[in-house]
Amino acid sequence: VAEGNTVYEDRGLNAIVEIDTNTIITGCKNTTFDDSIENIGDWAFFGCDSLKSIVIPDSVTTIGDWAFSNCSNLTGTIDLSNCTSIGSHAFNHCSNLTGTIDLSNCTNIGNSAFIHCKNLTSVVIGNKVETIGNNAFYSCDSLESVVIGDNVKTIGDSAFYSCDSLESVVIGDNVKTIGDSAFSYCDSLESVIIGDKVERIGREAFYNCKNLTSVVIPASVTNIGNSAFYYCNELNTVYYSGTEEQWNLITDGGNNYTLTNATKVFNYQG
Repeated sequence: VAEGNTVYEDRGLNAIVEIDTNTIITGCKNTTFDDSIENIGDWAFFGCDSLKSIVIPDSVTTIGDWAFSNCSNLTGTIDLSNCTSIGSHAFNHCSNLTGTIDLSNCTNIGNSAFIHCKNLTSVVIGNKVETIGNNAFYSCDSLESVVIGDNVKTIGDSAFYSCDSLESVVIGDNVKTIGDSAFSYCDSLESVIIGDKVERIGREAFYNCKNLTSVVIPASVTNIGNSAFYYCNELNTVYYSGTEEQWNLITDGGNNYTLTNATKVFNYQG
């Protein structure tokens, strides 16, 4: 950065920093952070193959769109517990990130934020998040557990598509919509508990979850999309909190024969 520049500076961090917003605009493999940095800008480290590790300070609250996308050699666990917003594609194809992602203070998880992060093992989605973006954790193959906070209202389309290691899901009591293909091809998924305010289960939401044996569905559900439980051939029990008469009023988009044929437990109270 040229001397006398009033918009950007280096701060000795091996990065270009926007002065007014304390945002890293462009970084590199040698970038370091200090507590003056509050944001990591859009595309800041995009495609930085030589970036192998990074420590994000507690002062950082926002990770921009595509900020670390395609940093395929970025390894280890990243502490995002103080971040309030994770942009779209922020960690797209960061396939060597491992461990737990703590999003307990996050309010926004962007579309495709962690798509193809195939070595993440768990995610904590706190009570401040309202929307989990489309494709947010698409094909996170090693993801074993997900805690979805009670403030989440929408689980986006394909949000957990093909999370092969995911065994169980508890969907919070304020979720109203489970997006299309939200949990499709989650091969290890055995049980699902759907919160008390869900109204719509999207098209192919649990398509081909071939080890799913039971599901808890609340009486609030009015619409189950086409093929929502198609090819869930091990599904044998549906626990439904309403009456049989209420169940028969649900709009079924079709191709849900496994749901239709499963044993129903009506008036289920958990």
